[in-house]
Amino acid sequence: MKIADEHAKQNDPSKGIIKLYSDEEIYHIAKLYYKCYDENPVGFQKYVYEKHKEWEKAFIDVLTGKTKLTPWMKVYALKDIISYKYGIPFTEIIS
Repeated sequence: MKIADEHAKQNDPSKGIIKLYSDEEIYHIAKLYYKCYDENPVGFQKYVYEKHKEWEKAFIDVLTGKTKLTPWMKVYALKDIISYKYGIPFTEIIS
């Protein structure tokens, strides 16, 4: 989630800023992403679900006035980073 947060901060579509990741960075992201599913797929789903519930509370809170990416959008962003380098089929296989 931390990597996805950093990715969202560094990639502002309204300004056309897109961070280009090195092969080493993408390999690291793919390795972490695969490890989450390989070691505990149910736990990963539960973790993202709990994060989503936290996001919903923050989203509903009118006082913050800020919107954050949902945890599933963060997971999608990580898959997007990986698929940019290794391709969609590889990303779907490790998912």
